[in-house]
Amino acid sequence: MNQTKKRMVAIATLMIGVCVSFQALATELTLGFTLGNQEFAVDRSPNDLELESDLYVAGFELSGITSLPYGLRLAYGIERDLQLRTLGYAGLGYRDDRVFFSVTPTMGLLNSSGRPVSPGVRSSIGFFILDRAELEFSLMRPFLTGLSDPGDNNQSYDGVRGAIFFDGYLIGAEWSRSTYRERESLFLRLQRKQEYAVYTEIFQKNVPYRVTLRLGYQDRILEFEDTATEVRTGSLVFGPSILVQHRPGLSSTIGMSAAIFTLGREDLAGESIGEEFMYTMNVGLVLDLARLSRAR
Repeated sequence: MNQTKKRMVAIATLMIGVCVSFQALATELTLGFTLGNQEFAVDRSPNDLELESDLYVAGFELSGITSLPYGLRLAYGIERDLQLRTLGYAGLGYRDDRVFFSVTPTMGLLNSSGRPVSPGVRSSIGFFILDRAELEFSLMRPFLTGLSDPGDNNQSYDGVRGAIFFDGYLIGAEWSRSTYRERESLFLRLQRKQEYAVYTEIFQKNVPYRVTLRLGYQDRILEFEDTATEVRTGSLVFGPSILVQHRPGLSSTIGMSAAIFTLGREDLAGESIGEEFMYTMNVGLVLDLARLSRAR
């Protein structure tokens, strides 16, 4: 069994254990799955200078939230992000009508055989402004910054988001940057996604649907820092999604991010996918276990 298969078996075993724990601890449980063909292959070499649209990459999310007294919340989970790869986390947050913040230790899990665990910390702070606006800042930083040995890896994230609320809808904008780095035997691999987006959410009281429409520009970058090779794509994307509340405590989501166009940049300059369709699909299920229990 090769190293990739061994890591996938280990991740699946870990997920089973997490599921059992979450069922006992969580008051809110989220399950999600993502699939798309917009990402670079995790084993892409510096000599590969073609723009591919037939490579599909999958991700998942399994997370829980336990509500505690005095506005405190315990959040924990494991996820496979299409950029950051596999990440586990558990941390404490606080939320009231004016402010929310959290500090969460993280662990990159089984992303390389040389360093199966890569610790870090994620934090966020946000504000509600006059019940009409929201502003949030987020970041994640690794503890391991010097990647000197093969297999050393780390993950980082930066983001800012703001929204203004109106009767029946909101309008927002956000910027985010996700980065994964790994030292390989011949080079340092850096994989990054940067996105600028505007969005609107449409909702109505007592209507069990919430629709989100999103328009953004995404840069995907794969850099081999010791070879002076950098492949990059730029995409204008449109992303509709819908949340459906099936009953109190049970809701589902389905959405996608579809590329209106994608062009190669840097060492992929001049490359195009032509008429190929590039997209990322996601589906999710959210269970509020306390509300479900009361509704029985």
